[in-house]
Amino acid sequence: MGAGNGKTARFQKVSNLHIFFLHILNPSRILPFPRKLTARFVAGVSEGIKKNILIVDDETEVLRTISQLVEHEGYCVIEASGAAEAMDILSREYVDLVMTDLMMPGITGWQLLDECKPRFTDTKVVVFTGYIDSQGESLLVDRKADGFLTKPVHLAKLRELLAALLHEEEVLGGRIIAVDDEPITLMMFEVTLAEAGHDVRLCASALEAFEAEKADPPDLFLIDLMMPDIDGFELCKQLRDLDSTRHIPIIIVTGHTDRATVLRALDLGIQGFIAKPHQPEALLDKVRKTLAQTRREEN
Repeated sequence: MGAGNGKTARFQKVSNLHIFFLHILNPSRILPFPRKLTARFVAGVSEGIKKNILIVDDETEVLRTISQLVEHEGYCVIEASGAAEAMDILSREYVDLVMTDLMMPGITGWQLLDECKPRFTDTKVVVFTGYIDSQGESLLVDRKADGFLTKPVHLAKLRELLAALLHEEEVLGGRIIAVDDEPITLMMFEVTLAEAGHDVRLCASALEAFEAEKADPPDLFLIDLMMPDIDGFELCKQLRDLDSTRHIPIIIVTGHTDRATVLRALDLGIQGFIAKPHQPEALLDKVRKTLAQTRREEN
């Protein structure tokens, strides 16, 4: 019913509010209103209510430490010592964001992510881990995760990520320099990003990228790893060494997500990965989130 035309959607909204107020006036006469209705009321009608964050970790000390950091930022915290408990909480209470450890006994954080996303589509999921294991190698290219943190969790990184995910603003088009030696890939980037309102400059080499940056610094670099002469890693390193480009976010495009590649990218302060061949929606989602977070930090 919710997927109907505009009139249906407006009717559904009025009906839901009507049910909500009936529930308040005489809750014994109707069934508990659905989780989706609660979500709309909490997230849409009453912006002053604190956001609910569910934190999942089987280690009590880690759970308490992260909970205290999140509470310090003004959020309401719900704790769960495992994935099964977390799913039970999600079925009963509205949660804006789930933060889950990856490595837990029984049901892992990856399995919780797989269960959570299809059922609770409004809920964001952030995963955190102390290292990149065989599953975690795909962490930065997995669209199902909305973000990631590494242990020990730093307050500044936590603050930036929560702000970007829970207080999203409309992101207008950004200036993007895309660097790839494959013409067809550059063409796909241009079509995907330009249609979304971004200003895209295409570069076939690192040298062209530096020239484009000097002419007009971008809001974001999109860089392929495998290129002749100067490869993507060396280009990223040089960009990080320059004062003028040190703080410009970088998204890497690669077909390699092995442990060594991911760890090297993390050391360079890369904001994310896009897997080749890229999916347009995944690319746009990563670009939007990266630009939103960068602009929030600047303000």
